[in-house]
Order: sequence, then C-alpha cells, then structure tokens
Amino acid sequence: MQHKEFSPDTPKTVHEVHGLSKTPVIFHHSVVKARRCHVANWHENVELLLFLDGEGTLICEDEQTPMRAGDIGVIDSHMLHRVVTDNTVVYYCLIVDETFCRKNGLAPAAASFPRRIRSAELTEEYHKIAQAFAADDPYREPRLRAAVLSLMVALMSGYATPAARGSDAGAPIRTAVGYINSHYAEPMELDTLAATAQLSKYHFLREFKAATGQTPIAYINTVRVKQAERLLREGNVAVAQVAEACGFSNHSYFSKVFLRHKGVLPSAFAAACRAERDKR
Repeated sequence: MQHKEFSPDTPKTVHEVHGLSKTPVIFHHSVVKARRCHVANWHENVELLLFLDGEGTLICEDEQTPMRAGDIGVIDSHMLHRVVTDNTVVYYCLIVDETFCRKNGLAPAAASFPRRIRSAELTEEYHKIAQAFAADDPYREPRLRAAVLSLMVALMSGYATPAARGSDAGAPIRTAVGYINSHYAEPMELDTLAATAQLSKYHFLREFKAATGQTPIAYINTVRVKQAERLLREGNVAVAQVAEACGFSNHSYFSKVFLRHKGVLPSAFAAACRAERDKR
C-alpha cells in the first residue's frame, strides 16, 4: 500500500488518468497537514476516502463537507476535489476503476452520491479491501476484485442517485488546469487561461482559487517544478536547459521557485540525483 503525505510545500492540482487494467483500484494511505496542505485533482473514477484520524474538510467543486474519523467521503466522477485541515487528518484513499464496475453491471460514473456517509457496513467492506490489498498470496487479485465489487454493490444499492444532467460548474476550471498541464513549457498569460475557461479574468481568478486552493500562477509554478524535478532526476539535461524546458525564462526565478517547493536549489538537487545514480 502506498503512503502519501502532503505538507505546505507540496501542493498539487492535476487531472489524473488511471491505468487500472489489472488491479481494479488505486489504494493508498494519506496524511494531510495544516490548512494550506491539499491535493486538488479530478478523474473519471469514483473515489472513496475513509477517514481514520483527525478532522478535515472535503472540498468538492464549491461544496465543503466536514469530515472526522469514521466518515466515508465519496467523490463523484469528474469532480474537482481536495482535502484541507487545520491540523492533521489521516485517511485511506480508494479509487475504483469505472471499466471494472461497468463490466460487472455497475455504473458509478453515471451516479451521484452523498458527500459524507457514516456506515458500519461500508466501513467493514472498505477494510476488507485494505486487507486484500495488503495480502501477498496467489489469491490476492481475485480476493481484491471480490472485495471491491462487494463494496461498490453496497454503495450503489444504498446511496446512488442519478447524476444531475444540468450544467457542469467545474468544467471551466478543469479545462484551464488541463491547458496548463499541456502547455507548461510555454509562456502563459492570465488572459489566455481565462479565455480557455470562457470566464472573465476576475471570475476566473476567484473560481480557480476556490476550486484548487491556489492562484493560477502558484499552480503553474507547481506544474513546472514537478516537471523540472522529473528532468533533473533523469540527469540528461543541464539545470539551465531544464529551466527553459519547463517554462522558466529566468534562471534565477527558477532557482527561487524550486527552492521554495523542494527545500533545495535545483543544482543541489541534480547533484544529489547524480550521486544516487552512481550508487546503483
């Protein structure tokens, strides 16, 4: 099981595409610290969060739902979402493959669910998935598939309602985020992003911050630093070339932004990556 921890220096916003051809879920343990620590993302697959410790807020589009230990947060398909907290909140994250569900007669992406559910039955089903995921035996995959299907049947039969067919309020911001992720290496103007979202500049700024917890500039820098980190780890490009390839026209500004996000200068990060590769 993967463990993810998010701190003030690791904000992310992303459109996730999941490759789940074999195992029908993504499952990991997450810890979120401090109000500004969050992940904002969206994807086709329905996501369920089982809160284990602490208190936080699940933000889906413009809807804020307080969560505490024992609650299950359900995130509908294609819904921009994140978790924030004043202190620390710990939860399991379960993302269920839509294709797997449809092959078994379920269509969670076409449904809407309560944002918060408190159910002993669903919690028990959730823990069965956690146990199956952690198992290391020849029957792990079939056991995991059976546990996931059992949970989804309980969720769909007890809580699903048809998804609303009205306007998609989150679509403009998802469009802008997708544009940034595809064009991070290019110069990017706020007017262009607002036009991509088909919103006025003022409305775009307000909606982007409300949906992601970041300003557009802060998010652009997050994406660029993430790409820079990847290139520096690969070790095939000089730091100055990495900066340019990731959309930073000013090397000094790149170093400043990278230091703020990663706690180390890009040159030192590259040197550490080289040393790690040399050990192999």
